[in-house]
Amino acid sequence: MKKAVIEAQGSQLQVKEGDVVTMDRLKQKPGEKIEFINVVLAQDGEKLITDNKALKKIKVQGEVVEELRGEKIRVTKYKAKKGYRKTIGHRSDFSKVKINEINM
Repeated sequence: MKKAVIEAQGSQLQVKEGDVVTMDRLKQKPGEKIEFINVVLAQDGEKLITDNKALKKIKVQGEVVEELRGEKIRVTKYKAKKGYRKTIGHRSDFSKVKINEINM
């Protein structure tokens, strides 16, 4: 089984063929292909690949499945005895990506 650790948008994800992973919103729209070239570590069966020259040749190909939004997060600020209260919130944007192939 082929596995890889890829770096995307400043975070590292462990993926294998057929996985559906959630990551921060990508520029690609649903149905478009995406290729991850920043591979940190790879495994092909029992063989572990850590050599930089070999890792630069490995490419992970995927497809954006859907775009979604996360749960609303509320943040409350409060200062005692000052009458200061403030509530803000946000929802993060995510993309679901299906890993189709790991080319070694």
